[in-house]
Amino acid sequence: MVPSFWQRWFGRKRSAWRESLEAAYAAGDDRRFEEAEQHLERAVQGLRESGQQDYLALGLLIKADMRRVTPDLGGARRDLDEAMTIAERGGMRRHEADCHLGYARLELAEGNQEKARGHLDRAKSMIDDMGYHRRDPEVAELDKLIERGSSQA
Repeated sequence: MVPSFWQRWFGRKRSAWRESLEAAYAAGDDRRFEEAEQHLERAVQGLRESGQQDYLALGLLIKADMRRVTPDLGGARRDLDEAMTIAERGGMRRHEADCHLGYARLELAEGNQEKARGHLDRAKSMIDDMGYHRRDPEVAELDKLIERGSSQA
């Protein structure tokens, strides 16, 4: 399953980090996760070098999603923690909400339904406050998974 965050990147101007991300997307879509992770690492490094904190947070969210499905849950948590720090310091509330959705998926993968519910509820609240309803389908999916006690996030 290709993480929904990846779709946000397309339509941006050409750059080396974007090309690395597109290569990661293609590799991930073909289930070549090791190759995808290498491309993602290059993309995130390029974002670090560019100083674009908003894109760096988004790149880390994507990388966390990839790590969660491979599964490198510790790496996914580190990426989410860094993305959340950037989002909180930069007042990027949409990215904060996306981080909470990422944490909810991670907690489900670790079998922690109660913690997943807490993150999902926080994300829902933020999404409602901001009118960020682009995430409604993901929220509904996570709601169902948490209710079923599934780790298939």
